[in-house]
Amino acid sequence: MLETKETDDLINSAIESFLREEPIDDILVKIDSGGEKFNNWVYDKKIFLNEEYSWLINEEDIFDTYGDVFENYHREELDLKIDKDILEFMNNAIDRLCEGATAYHYALYKGVYISASCECHGQGGLFFSDFCIYKSKDEFRNFCKGSIISSPTEYPTTNTELIAIFKKNVTDKYFKD
Repeated sequence: MLETKETDDLINSAIESFLREEPIDDILVKIDSGGEKFNNWVYDKKIFLNEEYSWLINEEDIFDTYGDVFENYHREELDLKIDKDILEFMNNAIDRLCEGATAYHYALYKGVYISASCECHGQGGLFFSDFCIYKSKDEFRNFCKGSIISSPTEYPTTNTELIAIFKKNVTDKYFKD
């Protein structure tokens, strides 16, 4: 496929420039503006399909951090005192949000870590976009910081962190004694 070759050339160019520490923003724009081309490259190369991924969820997605949380929840739903109940609430909210959330897949490719966002398009399958390059897996993880990370295998947000997020956004804000 000609378009896959073009995308492959762009990605190889981006990686080479990245490794030489040259700017790659223009190349990333070309890759991402290609519509289906990048997605077709992913399937052609079988990149990301069996690799690690994480869903990134913002606190805003669970709690209306700029408004009133009680517009989305009943007061008694959030008046949780026991960590076990808080974790159950957080895990249910995260699971619900992951059903329609964008996942970020990443893989080691030609000596660098590459990533892409992935959305499920129903019967159309997975659709990949937002190509990015990182020097290491840790650099990719740094990109994820600041979000609640839900992942089947890779460093999800810990229970302690989930409890702290709930307490910051709900308990400390609305149920302070």
